[in-house]
Amino acid sequence: MAWANNTKVSAILAAHLPGQESGNAIADVLWGDINPSGKLPYSIAKNPEDYDIPIINLTKPEVTSSTARQAEFTQGQMINYKHFDAAGIAPLFEFGFGLSYTRFTMKSQLKVERLASEFSSKPSLSSLEVILTSERL
Repeated sequence: MAWANNTKVSAILAAHLPGQESGNAIADVLWGDINPSGKLPYSIAKNPEDYDIPIINLTKPEVTSSTARQAEFTQGQMINYKHFDAAGIAPLFEFGFGLSYTRFTMKSQLKVERLASEFSSKPSLSSLEVILTSERL
């Protein structure tokens, strides 16, 4: 994605596996009628060499081979963002990247105080008030 950092590119809209209403959905995003709040389900590397395994790009002679699409998966769990983190590689767009038009602000400063040595699965947010505004940027 060498073009992603071009100064004339102001946004990238990726509609992955969109479905029958994709045209209407993309138009709604482009016209600003809805918030494009999707997040990337994978990381995108700056360079193809940053990936830990080769990207399969088959050309005509290779397509007919019975092993053409064979992948061994020897990397274990070190795939995607785990690979980038372990290798100290900064991706072009990290796992979970995505923007929206919504602003989040805190009404007061967040203060953290340790109250117990063990914690429950649900934190108490009684001292923090988050205000969601939907004004467009």
